[in-house]
Amino acid sequence: MVLLINEQEKDGHFKDIEKQYNEVAKSFGRRFGVAVVDPLPVFEETSNGKPIFRLEMIIIGRASLIIAAKELLRSMMKENVLTGISGPSHESNSPAK
Repeated sequence: MVLLINEQEKDGHFKDIEKQYNEVAKSFGRRFGVAVVDPLPVFEETSNGKPIFRLEMIIIGRASLIIAAKELLRSMMKENVLTGISGPSHESNSPAK
């Protein structure tokens, strides 16, 4: 599974070349059976044209990581990567698996 990362411009937009790159990467993934996660559409929608996902900004940490994590989870569930995986046991004496 591949997570695509794109740089947001100072004026808040993402360059068309970033979108084109993502399309090429997704096409390559489909061709070779590799799941590709592209959070760019969610970043664009969430930012509303504001430069909040800039790599040099502190805010990128929490906001972008939450979006990327949600997109990864969505993609992993779609690809059945999480099938058979369960959460941590609630029993305090149970051995780790």
